[in-house]
Formats: sequence, structure tokens, C-alpha cells
Amino acid sequence: MFSSLSQKKSVSFLIGIIILFIGLNLSKAITSLVTVYMVILLLIKRKEIVSLSVLRENKSFRWFLALTFWMVLSLLWSSDKTNGLTLLVSYLNFFIWPLLMLLFSSHLNQMKTYILFSFLAIVTFVSIFQFFYYQVVLFHLDIREMTLFISHIRFALMVDIAFFIALYFLFTDKKKWIKIICIISILWLLFYTYYSQVLSGILGLIGGVLGYFIYIIFNNTNRKLKLSVTFFLILIGIVLSLIIRDLTVKEENLVPKDLPKYTKFGNPYEHLVQSKTIENGHFLDLYYCEKEVDSIWSLRSKKSSEDFSPTRFKYRSLIKRYLTSKGLHKDAEGMNQLTQQDIKNIENGISTIVELESGLTARYKSIKYELSGNMDPNGHSLLQRVEFLKASKFILKENWVFGVGLGSSMQAFKDTYKRINSKLTLENQWESHNQFLNIWITYGVFGLILFIIWLISIVKNIIRLNALYLIIFFVLISSFLVEETLSTLTGMTLFSFFAGFFQNQISLNKE
Repeated sequence: MFSSLSQKKSVSFLIGIIILFIGLNLSKAITSLVTVYMVILLLIKRKEIVSLSVLRENKSFRWFLALTFWMVLSLLWSSDKTNGLTLLVSYLNFFIWPLLMLLFSSHLNQMKTYILFSFLAIVTFVSIFQFFYYQVVLFHLDIREMTLFISHIRFALMVDIAFFIALYFLFTDKKKWIKIICIISILWLLFYTYYSQVLSGILGLIGGVLGYFIYIIFNNTNRKLKLSVTFFLILIGIVLSLIIRDLTVKEENLVPKDLPKYTKFGNPYEHLVQSKTIENGHFLDLYYCEKEVDSIWSLRSKKSSEDFSPTRFKYRSLIKRYLTSKGLHKDAEGMNQLTQQDIKNIENGISTIVELESGLTARYKSIKYELSGNMDPNGHSLLQRVEFLKASKFILKENWVFGVGLGSSMQAFKDTYKRINSKLTLENQWESHNQFLNIWITYGVFGLILFIIWLISIVKNIIRLNALYLIIFFVLISSFLVEETLSTLTGMTLFSFFAGFFQNQISLNKE
């Protein structure tokens, strides 16, 4: 599969793509600069690129142009045209990379194996560096701090793509050294995904597997195999529904009878028996004596219980959760049973011993905690998303046809949070965290239709080309369900690069 780099005219193109991958993993500045480099390279090599007719003949690209036109047109009804123009400039990477990939068609075709392998190598190296840096320097901080350079969600997405690229090379390349590298990468990237606790990473893996099964169904004539895949997909659906049920069904734990009114030192307990919030199997709002907890804390820590922790929660709330997670009463006795390491953990922003557990088990318990009671959504990613969806629904009631226009969505959300009396604080009042909703809210139902048609046009054409292409595309689309992937420089560049890559392959396949 790996041949000699005999086409020297394509080396400068490959260098640009490698720098792009480095930028996606490490720096937004590099990502922006490499786009400029590629545009300059295009101008220098304009005589070597494919005919511009490829742009006219590519139906998928035409839908992309239609979407781009509608996005620009939405400025006409935007209430904040200045911000809209600013956003339009920030979206240049989204607009440019599909065009670059098509115009560099011949270069991309010669270099595609090296491009994919470079992506795998860079992501794997960065993930290894981040993991060991976290273990040595940042251990006991929020696990999300392990992703040093970009958003942990965006990096999890790239880890998923790298994982499937490694699988692809494992089964398609005959060289032993390639297979060994791929096996090591596969095992490592799976471990990293598990350890990092990023649910978007798990969703991406599920999306990739779904993409592969769909590829099999469309490209295999074996009826038994198709039925087996369909059955497996149904089985996955059942398992996921059971997991969701387990997360959402509240535990009907019985509140102990004859709760003591006073602590050992004669101070009154606070028992909120109506609260059903559970932390690691224990009631959060029973056996609480704030006076004793604050008193012992002031003796054991220089931090005030009223101060905010690195995770932006007051230490008082962290202490309460931490004691509960250890099955201790929230009083002087419970405080005295905490070790000095426990005190350091709380000072570092750790609110429960569950966070000290590694892997997805800790994240799973964390979600169960969020769903166990009607608590303040601030600082809880899942509960915040529920608030985002409420606001999104409210905005769409009034703007579902044309949307609010480019540049106006953030203000629309801020106004809506006031109107619905949301509990979210200003710093947590974000947009929908769903790419499809974001498109609908900003550009209306017509923008959403154009966006979906563009995605379908790519899927329709690559579904019979290459299993890896479909898998990567499904990984990327899966991120749209829980994030506004195209609203960040890293996310939009990552997606538009691969969208352009796939559109390029569509054109080549038709030649």
C-alpha cells in the first residue's frame, strides 16, 4: 500500500496536510496559518491542478455551495450583522477546505495513504504525550485537563478517527511492521478513550461501527450476513436502551427511619428527607451539620469553604459530596476521618471518590449522580444540555422558518434564558450543543434541509467506495448530536477537510 514518494510535486502538498494535522492537535494558530499556506500553494501550482470542471460536475460540492450561499444570505435578516460578518470570516476554514481538496485532486489521490497514516501517527503520539504528562504533572485534577492543547471533545473525535484508520491499515496492508504499529495503536487508542471518560469519544466509536455495518449491508450480497448485521444492530440498540433506562430511572432508596437529630457533639443535623439525590449509593442531604464541617475544614485547609474550587464549585458543596461518596456523615466525626490526601483532593476540585476511579465507570456514576435529583444544572454537563435544549425549543417556536440569521444566535439564547428564567449562570448560558439544532436556529428550516442534503449526498456517493470513508464520516456526524462541531475552528476544519477528501474521491470514482 505504501509506495515510494516518486511524485515530488505532491510533497509540498503532503507537508501542508501534515502541518494541518499538527495544528488540529496542538494549536489553532497553526491551523489558521496552514490554510493560508495551502491557498498560496494552490496559486503557485495552479497549472498542475485539475480542471475547474470538477467543481461543476461534483453534485455534492454544488449542494455545499448552495448551503454556503444560504448562510451568507441569512445576514439579511440577522439582528447583529457586525457579529455575523465576523463569524463569516471565522468560518473561512469551513468554506475553503472542501474547495482545496477538490482542486488538489491529483495530489490528494497520490498522497491519500500517507495522509491517513500521518493522521494516525500524530494523534497517537499526542495522546501518549498527554497521558504521561497528566500522570506525572496533573494527576488528581479534572480528567478533562489531560487534553492539554485543544478541547477534550474535539480530541476524542480525532482519537476515534485514528482508531478506525489503524484498523483499516491492519486489514489492508501486508507489511508486518505496519500491522505491528497498527495493533499497538489500536490497543492504545482504545485504552485512551476508556481512560479519558469522554462520552463523545464513545459515541464516535458507536457511530463508526454503525457506519461499517451500513457499508456491509449495502455492499454485500450475502443475505445471511446482512441479517446477522441487522440483528447485531438491533442488539446494540437494546443494550443502549437498557443503559439509558438504568441512568434515567431514579433509585427508590428508602430514607432511614429514626434519623438522629443531633451529632455526637450536640449540634443539630440537617436532614432533607424529601431530597432523593444519591452520591455513590448514599443520600447527599442527610446527616449534614454545616457548622461542624466548616469548623474542621478551617483547621485542616487554608481554603475557605466559601471559596470557589478549580472546578468553579464552592468548597462547601465539594466537601459535602466527598463525605457522602465515602459513606461518612457530614459532621465533625466524618471530617476527622478524611485523610490528608482526601483534603488535597477536595482542594484540587475533586468532589467525589468516584472521580478517582479510572475509565468510563467513573463517568457512568457521575451521570447517575446528575440524574438522581433535581439539582442546580450549573457545572453538570448533562443537566446543562437539558437547559440548552429547552432554550433551543423556545427559540425555534418563533424562528423555525428562516432562523435568527448568522451572528444572532448567541444573543437569541441569552434573551431566551432570561425569558424562561433558566437557572444557568451567565458563564454557562451556551448555545444548543447540537449541530443540527444550531443550523436550524441560525439558518432556519431551509438551511437545515440544505445541510442534511449535503451530508446525504456525500454518504450516498461514498457508501460503495470505501468502508473507512463511511466510518469516518459517521464518526464525525455522531459528534453533531452532542456538540456544535462546526462552531469551533478545530471542529469545522476537521470536518471540512474530510468532507472535501470524500468529495474528491467521489469525483475520482466517476472519472
